[in-house]
Amino acid sequence: MGRLVISTALLCGLLLMLLCGCNSTQTKTDKSEGTAKTRNPPTTRTQSTRTTVQPLSQNDIDQYLARKPSASHPSPLVGQGTTFETYGKQYGVDSRLIVAITAAETTYATGVCHSTAVVTTRNAWNWFWCYGNDSCGDNVCVNSTFDTWGSGIQTLSKYMRKNYINKGYNTVELIASKYCTAGCENWVPNVTASMKQMNGDPNNLTLGGQ
Repeated sequence: MGRLVISTALLCGLLLMLLCGCNSTQTKTDKSEGTAKTRNPPTTRTQSTRTTVQPLSQNDIDQYLARKPSASHPSPLVGQGTTFETYGKQYGVDSRLIVAITAAETTYATGVCHSTAVVTTRNAWNWFWCYGNDSCGDNVCVNSTFDTWGSGIQTLSKYMRKNYINKGYNTVELIASKYCTAGCENWVPNVTASMKQMNGDPNNLTLGGQ
C-alpha cells in the first residue's frame, strides 16, 4: 500500500508539473505578443489616419489673394498663383504656408518694412537673407530685396523645406519659434488663420507625405 501511495503521489506531482508547464507557456506567449504590440512605432497609427495634403491650385491662390487684405485693396501678389504652386510642388511644401507667411509679415505684401514699401523690395516674407553674407548694413529690408516676386517665392519654398521642415520645424508653431523670435504674439494666429482660410493644416505642411 505504501508503494501505491507513493506512486500515486508521484503521478499527481507529474500531472501538476505538466499542468503548470502549460499555463506557464501560455502566459509567456501572451507577454511576448503584448511586448510586440508596444514596440510598434507610435507614428504608424498617425500615418494611417493623417490626411495627405493636396496642393492649392494656381487659380485658388490668385482668387484668395485677390481678396486679401480686402477686395478693394488686393495683394500685389495676385497673378503669382502659378509660381506658388510650381515651387510648392518642386520642394514638397504646402504653398499655403508660403502665402500665409505674407499675411503675418507684410499684410500680403501691402505693407512696409522699415518705411520701405514691400512692392519695392519684393520681399513679402521679411526674409532677411543679408544676414547670411553680412551685407545688411543699417537697413535689413533694403539689403534683402528679391529681383522678382518669383525669386522670393522660390527662396521661401526651398529654404522653408530645407532649413525648417526637414530639421523638425514642421508645424506653424514650431516654425515661429525660429522664424519670429521677438514681438511675434500674433504671428502664429495670423499664419494659422490664413492657412485655414485656404483649407490648409498648420500641423501638416508637406505635400503628398513627402
